[in-house]
Amino acid sequence: MKKLGRKSKYLLYALSGSLMIALLKGFSILSVIDGLSLVAIILLILTLCKIVGNIGIFDSFIFGAKMIGELLSNKRNLLASGSEGYYDYKKNRKRASDVGDLCFTTAVFMSVSILSSVLVCI
Repeated sequence: MKKLGRKSKYLLYALSGSLMIALLKGFSILSVIDGLSLVAIILLILTLCKIVGNIGIFDSFIFGAKMIGELLSNKRNLLASGSEGYYDYKKNRKRASDVGDLCFTTAVFMSVSILSSVLVCI
């Protein structure tokens, strides 16, 4: 699995998840489409969560919660640093690097599920 890229790894995981959902519902064309759609929606939610995390919308809330936790446990390192601590926290926090791969996998599964739904309805 290490030789596979992240895109192909995500595609394989999503495909196996959708097939498991199809098998649990009783294997038919509609259950496969349902599995594809459900996995696409889950991937879309994960991608949006990672995008929001990368933007840093909730950084001040997370930093504040860490400050309260350190205040309650009598550790004063973060409190003494003040606003410099927040800027260091913003600068040194980890960002998700696989957003593009998740977005690609989401687009593939959404496209396949929409196309297969249209083809079945015709």
